[in-house]
Amino acid sequence: MRRIEPIQLRALWLFVVVLVAPSGLAHAEWSSPTPLTDLLLKQGPYGSGKALIELEDTTRTAPQTPIPIYEACGTDTRALPTAVWYPSANRADDQVEGASPGATKNGFPLIVFGHGIASEGAEGAFVAAHLATHGYVVIAPDFPLSKGSSPCGPTPADIAGQAGDVIFLITAFQEPQVQATFVAASLIDFDRIGVLGYSLGGATMALAGSHPAIDAVATLAPATCPLYEVGVPTTIEKPLLILQGTTDAICKPTLNAEPFFDASGDPRHLVEIENGSHAGFLTSAPAIEAAYPTTPIDGVICYALSPLLQSDPVAQSCQVCNPPPSARQLVSTRQHELTRAGVLAFFNAYLRCRPLSLAYLRHVYDVENSELTTTYSGSPGVGLGQCIEQ
Repeated sequence: MRRIEPIQLRALWLFVVVLVAPSGLAHAEWSSPTPLTDLLLKQGPYGSGKALIELEDTTRTAPQTPIPIYEACGTDTRALPTAVWYPSANRADDQVEGASPGATKNGFPLIVFGHGIASEGAEGAFVAAHLATHGYVVIAPDFPLSKGSSPCGPTPADIAGQAGDVIFLITAFQEPQVQATFVAASLIDFDRIGVLGYSLGGATMALAGSHPAIDAVATLAPATCPLYEVGVPTTIEKPLLILQGTTDAICKPTLNAEPFFDASGDPRHLVEIENGSHAGFLTSAPAIEAAYPTTPIDGVICYALSPLLQSDPVAQSCQVCNPPPSARQLVSTRQHELTRAGVLAFFNAYLRCRPLSLAYLRHVYDVENSELTTTYSGSPGVGLGQCIEQ
């Protein structure tokens, strides 16, 4: 990655802080060694409301699919209970009463979050709630066959169906009946749509991300290796962010994030978190660490997965938990901070057209945070077509 000189970096910090720092910023924060990261980690100007919406796609089923990982049972429709985080009118409110200052010209950008296997949409709460305070609506479905409560197992075999669920939800939130019953849906700017996926959800977004309605794709430890194993092409030709822990025992970087980055088009950002884990992207990660204080967090996950991995040829080919981690990994609260800052900067750059956020992501993110190494491919203006059209 091209580096800028320290004097230039200090000038950039000062320039950005002067432009974006709130008037009440304490002197101590001005002198922080990570001033721009600190700003991105601050709660935004809104509160964070949360709701649960029960949606169902009656036009598609959830059958067994051609991806031969596990045998999946089927359903006649696709029930999608969906958690929604949205900007509240102020930090004390839990309801949105109207468009607020800071929204785009037509409302708030939309982010669709995809969870990993044996989990649910709520696993993204640590980043979704933060995005909501900064003026984003985040919707997170429980996928019918891979959620933890699925009667099917759960199974990763329905990933193509999950990609279809993402598009269904984007369409459903534009329907008058949904907007009439859920105020936040009426505040969405559907010309500004991003997706964010973790693990199996990251692979889901790698498939869904090519849809023309989606403007930017962010992934956390994407599980793309199984797709490569069954011959499913995985590439993104629009702004892409990949966050990946270097000691991830479930989705090895060399078999997942790195080939995904290499196969995709510009602009693309690969951010490696030194000693970062797979489970460190879970909202529940601090609780897991507290329960198993002497075990690497991915080691806990590998122990739970061990009965399945022994009979799964794809997992063996993708080296899932082979070997399991042997040393403590980066504490998850720190991994959460790094994730919130990077994801917010990425969507601010490509959905809200903020060039200073892009400058942070390219030149400052890994300078301020010693755990990070950033690889960027692109050129100024690439991936910002929607900003030029404003």
